[in-house]
Amino acid sequence: MHTLRGADQRVALDATLAVVLAALGVAEVVVPFTTVTGSGSMGLALGLVLISCLPLVLRARYPLPVLLLCTVPWAVTTFVTDVPVLLWGGLVPMALATYSVARHGRGRHAPIGSAVAVTALGLMAIGNEALQSFGQLFFPALVLLAAWVTGHSIERKHRVAVSSIARADGVEARSREDTLLAIAEERSRIARELHDVVAHAVTAMVVQAGAAAQVVEENPDYARGALNQIRDTGAHALDEMRRVVSALRETDEQPSLAPQPGVADLPALVAASGTTTTRVRLVVAGSPPPVSAGLGLAAYRIVQESLTNAHRHAGATEVVVSLAYEPEGMVIEVRDDGVGQAVGTSVGRSGHGLIGMRERVAVHGGRIDFSSGDGFLVRAWLPSGGQP
Repeated sequence: MHTLRGADQRVALDATLAVVLAALGVAEVVVPFTTVTGSGSMGLALGLVLISCLPLVLRARYPLPVLLLCTVPWAVTTFVTDVPVLLWGGLVPMALATYSVARHGRGRHAPIGSAVAVTALGLMAIGNEALQSFGQLFFPALVLLAAWVTGHSIERKHRVAVSSIARADGVEARSREDTLLAIAEERSRIARELHDVVAHAVTAMVVQAGAAAQVVEENPDYARGALNQIRDTGAHALDEMRRVVSALRETDEQPSLAPQPGVADLPALVAASGTTTTRVRLVVAGSPPPVSAGLGLAAYRIVQESLTNAHRHAGATEVVVSLAYEPEGMVIEVRDDGVGQAVGTSVGRSGHGLIGMRERVAVHGGRIDFSSGDGFLVRAWLPSGGQP
């Protein structure tokens, strides 16, 4: 709709321009102006003014036909009979049509248009004695040349701009597709891991129920405790199952039977992450409250991905992992002294970097921030109950 509106506005401007030039051309003949060169039939000149000016309304849509209408009648008439040469009613419409064919012409229209303009000017010079001297011919030739060069230059810049926009749009589209693919793959990975958590919870419930059924008569207190534990485990399993559904798990991969890591595995992860060139240490504040398996897995993966980024992309020499346990949740901070800007480049199809961390935190209703300065800082807050 915006394109149509722009086209309508251009036609309106061209129509105004055509009418103004026609009026100036008529006035140039009737008055006459000092811009009239040579002598001849003024009535014939008036007709040529209208023929060459009014088609300019369509100069952008049909540039080559408009150029033919603006030049050929003048050239033929001047060549065969006496007619005055006009500035506003003749040369200016020719120059505008020459500019238009160089600016809006497609394919071979531009070189054909330049040949037509040169031929028309040559015929007019042969037919009109006033244009046969070099001084009289130089000015119209210079005007037509300047019009063609200007139109051609603007068209080239326009093509470059359109090409640049198209390339930028393509890069943006590919980047958007890569980001969406990374999010989808990370959500699928999160969902598979949470599926394993739920599977282990259901397995534990089945074992507890079987044990309670065997001793319900001999040891009712044990059976009652087992039932309470089944209830708590089931409640946590329902929470995790809701996250599984929201993460849109892909069903074509087999779940793993190994238990997923959690908060208790973070000290071992940090200890194993140290190298001869990078020192990694863990700082813990507060007592860890009971957290769901899914929440513990999210905390583990955030620390794991942050350490991977620090080693692979930041070139860090020291990494500090801080865990602060609060009544409402836990705060995870991973700070390194490497090149902070480089960490962002880890967003890809394998680990997905920062995108993966955001998705894990979002699943559990938490918050995560990234900042760079003297190194890079990942700071995440996860609610202890798994809810915001």
